[in-house]
Amino acid sequence: MRYKIKYLILIFSFGLIFYSCKNEKANPEFIERLSSIENGLPSPYFNYYLYFKTDDDKLIETNITFLYKLYQDHYDETYKNNLNAFLTDLFTKSNLLKIENIDIYIRIKVIF
Repeated sequence: MRYKIKYLILIFSFGLIFYSCKNEKANPEFIERLSSIENGLPSPYFNYYLYFKTDDDKLIETNITFLYKLYQDHYDETYKNNLNAFLTDLFTKSNLLKIENIDIYIRIKVIF
């Protein structure tokens, strides 16, 4: 009987871990906090490491300060002044970062 209970707990734990790893929903509260840059002031979340996929199937490690710069320079018109929508699309992988936009900053050494 003891082994059956341990076995059931083990199966339940693996199921829970498997489900949580497959849950790819973007957390709206986290995105709202990240997108709370006002009047050009630095975000209090500038030290969070964020990882996003680029259009050439690579990952980029960045922070909200660099994403905000990319947004202002390349995506502001597309998203109609809505940083929250831009970040939501990045987190849900609806929009991938364009490597040519990132390369501009690497060439002029403005990476944050």
